[in-house]
Amino acid sequence: FLGIGPIPLRARRTEALLAGKTLDTASIEIAVASLKSELDPLPDLTHTADTKRHLATVLARRLLQAAHASRAAMPA
Repeated sequence: FLGIGPIPLRARRTEALLAGKTLDTASIEIAVASLKSELDPLPDLTHTADTKRHLATVLARRLLQAAHASRAAMPA
């Protein structure tokens, strides 16, 4: 994630939760909840820490939902 702190951040705990799991609605929600608790963003002049955390979870949810939809569209 960019813009969370002074350097880019990997959400390693959330990554570990997803590793080897089937991507479905439940696992996406678990990952988003994990990410929300894992991130501790720095506020800046335009966004509070809560706003940055919210935006990061929205983006992560959208990315994971798109990945799930893409995988579901692949022929078996």
